Amino acid sequence: MRLAAAFVAATLFAARAPASDFESGRLQFQRTCAPCHGQNMVNSGTTVYDLRKFPLDQPERFYRSVAGGKGNMPAFGNALDGEQIHVLWAYVRARGVPPSPLKVCLAEGNPPLSYKENGAARGFDTAVAKAIAEAAGRPLELVLFESKYEMDKTLAHEVNALLSMGVCELASGFPLFESDLGAPGRATARPPDYPGAPPPPKRAFVTLGRLAATRPYYAAAMGVITRDPAMKVEFLADLQGYRVGAVTGTMAGSALELYRNGLLQKGIVTLSQQEDLLAALDAGRFDATLTPLARFDAYRLRNPGTHLVRAKFVHPLRINLGFVALENSADTLAVANREIERALASGELAKWAEELGVSWIAPQPPDVQPAFTMGSLRAE
Repeated sequence: MRLAAAFVAATLFAARAPASDFESGRLQFQRTCAPCHGQNMVNSGTTVYDLRKFPLDQPERFYRSVAGGKGNMPAFGNALDGEQIHVLWAYVRARGVPPSPLKVCLAEGNPPLSYKENGAARGFDTAVAKAIAEAAGRPLELVLFESKYEMDKTLAHEVNALLSMGVCELASGFPLFESDLGAPGRATARPPDYPGAPPPPKRAFVTLGRLAATRPYYAAAMGVITRDPAMKVEFLADLQGYRVGAVTGTMAGSALELYRNGLLQKGIVTLSQQEDLLAALDAGRFDATLTPLARFDAYRLRNPGTHLVRAKFVHPLRINLGFVALENSADTLAVANREIERALASGELAKWAEELGVSWIAPQPPDVQPAFTMGSLRAE
């Protein structure tokens, strides 16, 4: 029974390994394991197993060996509970070396995925980053950066600069387009604003590295938002006869204008990019609109009393988002991929999104996408 309980504990604790577990594990190792396996796990490996070589992707094997015994090692299932074995694993997994923080860069003004509230990082991306850090057995350090549009650089260049200069090891919320991964489109770029950065005139150019992406954890999509919960919109054609708000020069606005060669144009109410589309809908200037679901979620965060609701229709154009790192960060990318795949399979990504007020759309294949075209906006 104790062996079974310890094995269950292995699965329960696999997704959480806070930094404090390392110190607890170190003390437990000194009491229980060091007499045979050596101080700090240092031994010849000839008479007892060298735990510094234990496979890091086999936590279940470790739990079974400690609880049930292995070879000359006695069973500790009656002496140690699941939590004690868990912290031992945290220590062994770290090879006896205190884990360094996993630094993750997040865009400061990208609600509901990542934003700053009362000086702290908030949003869906922080929940995913926390899960990745816990799976890696490392404390998490979040670095909020502020991107500003400039003609000579893109978000991909800015994120690459942050990673290449070591400000962070992972960056979240990255659109997974083929053109932005691998070799950079330019040799150098200045990083964006981040805590501790020198002012722009003194901010040096950084040599950019090659970017690699994780599996996607979220798909950015556009949906129909209405003022009337009774308004049923399953297809864009259902908007005929209604006043529909559209912002000029945006993907959503173009999708409405192009739909079935102008089927909705008679009812379109045009807004400039300086106007707040959802505030105008809230005020009754029109009946519905098509907008990125993330924008709707951000509006709800700012206006918790809004009566705007999301209709059923979601535009088929999806943009997968993932984390990115430099290609040489293979271990970090592997841990992030395992955790994203686990959270996808278990339904935890959808659960976290619901708790945080995020309209989560599952990523769609392929993980990394070619650049979209105007034809993508005409899809039904």
